[in-house]
Amino acid sequence: MSTEQQSSQSDTGVSTRKRIRAATLLRTATSEISTVAMTLEAAVQEIRLLREEQQQLRATFDVFLCQRDGEICRMDRNLQPHNNQLSPSINRAFVDMGANNEGENNVRSRLGFKLDEV
Repeated sequence: MSTEQQSSQSDTGVSTRKRIRAATLLRTATSEISTVAMTLEAAVQEIRLLREEQQQLRATFDVFLCQRDGEICRMDRNLQPHNNQLSPSINRAFVDMGANNEGENNVRSRLGFKLDEV
């Protein structure tokens, strides 16, 4: 075999190894990109679920308390009292908090009540 043929085969061997190495790197990169894409997809789904949960919580707690006829009642966003008052046990809990006057003032001030209103 001549030197030229050996050199040509040697170049072909190097070229083949480089192609194999490049293909391996490409497969690895593709696999890693696929993993990242799945992770991002899962994160987006989690964000969607959290947003839905946040909307449900807002709908649940988008109610204000008000005082009407000496009872604590619910109020909607437009500050219109609902006909349905809070349960007597919840009202009793607010009254029971009055056993500790400091606690009552604290709780009621957080709710926007003055002590003599309720």
